[in-house]
Amino acid sequence: MKEYETTYILQPTLTDADVKNSIERTTALITRHSGHIFRTQSLGKKTLAYRIQKQSKGFYVFFDYCGDNTTVTELER
Repeated sequence: MKEYETTYILQPTLTDADVKNSIERTTALITRHSGHIFRTQSLGKKTLAYRIQKQSKGFYVFFDYCGDNTTVTELER
């Protein structure tokens, strides 16, 4: 298994509970595919470098994990 880092951005209108739920779903997905999580970090709401779907802010979430390529494919889906 290889080590990967993934950062994704969530909509800024989500509540803290929604962000936590998203992190839990991602954690479950990684462990379901026999992966191991080294570090998870919620970086909070930040201003984007450029607009994405008319949004100028977003919640950043960072994962450092070990897994195989099917895990990465599932996360991207």
